[in-house]
Amino acid sequence: MKRDLKGILGDLEEPVQEKPLRVEPGTIEPANQNLLKAYEHCLKNRLGISSRPDWKNIHNSHLEAIANSGVETVTGKMITQFSQAVIAYDGDDYFRFVTGPFLSALIRMSYGQGNNDFLLDLRQASPVDYLGYAFMGQKHRRLKVRVRGNLGHACWQKAVYCSTKIEGNVGQIGQSSGFSGFIVAGNLGEECFSSAWSLDIKITGNTGKYCIDGAKYCTVTVDGEPGYRFGASAKNTKFISLSKDTLNYIKQHAGKGCSFYLLKDRREVLIRQK
Repeated sequence: MKRDLKGILGDLEEPVQEKPLRVEPGTIEPANQNLLKAYEHCLKNRLGISSRPDWKNIHNSHLEAIANSGVETVTGKMITQFSQAVIAYDGDDYFRFVTGPFLSALIRMSYGQGNNDFLLDLRQASPVDYLGYAFMGQKHRRLKVRVRGNLGHACWQKAVYCSTKIEGNVGQIGQSSGFSGFIVAGNLGEECFSSAWSLDIKITGNTGKYCIDGAKYCTVTVDGEPGYRFGASAKNTKFISLSKDTLNYIKQHAGKGCSFYLLKDRREVLIRQK
């Protein structure tokens, strides 16, 4: 298992090859103009809006809209440009609910066509929900996504074999996810990474309540302030921090098999095990 997880964070820190595109009015490529029409269809029909959404149905509906647009091949470059172009729809009441599932459908489609290392530029957008929901990469070809901007709720929930870097704040991410690596260069909301397993997580900001709750076999590096009951009931999980106070706080709530390491001069020093 350790061999599977080794190097995930290192991969994430490599620069993405494709540079973000500057999208000006009238310069959208024809394929992305068709994708925008498909997106408008999903937005108009609120495909993704429900108190108890049927995710399989939503995913298939978005794929059907993309297929009906005539677009057969989706590249990483197209997805980056689309993520910037879609910001024009931010004023719509359902922008946050539909945009995440639609971008996820594009990424799944492109990944299935052999592409990887996706870059989403959402720095000028409101936080979107459900991005990366149920993403499924492969053991030896992890699904790699880098997001610039803030995200909302239920992102990368139930995701497996992913490598993800978020350059911003996240409302909720990584619940019930596994065999993946995450870097969040920002703050976390509540219940992030709860019930997760075999994750390598680095959090540079502060966190909300109940993060890492019930996690198993994870490695968690915390640079900021942990929220209420951070790591509660976590098992066989390794916690790393620059602050001894942070580790002492986490120890109060973490479960059996957890270990706590203080980071000194880039070395991990074991200070406690449970």
